[in-house]
Amino acid sequence: MALDDPIGDDLLRLMFIACHPVLATDARIAPTLRLVGGLTTEEIARGFLASVPTIQQRIVRAKRTRSGTLMVANRTSVRRVAA
Repeated sequence: MALDDPIGDDLLRLMFIACHPVLATDARIAPTLRLVGGLTTEEIARGFLASVPTIQQRIVRAKRTRSGTLMVANRTSVRRVAA
């Protein structure tokens, strides 16, 4: 992958948003695997040895937490901004 590849930059930015420190460590993993890794909820559940509804709930809670915090992503950083 080229260093100036915009798709690579977008994927990296997405990973930083999915792994934002506003989320607890265990709440970062499932959304990151889903958003960045492209795994299905069923595949993530199998990896965690958890039920699909449990993983679905983790992803929903992470989305709610992130939506309560405005995150600004630019070319150099991802930061939390008071809404």
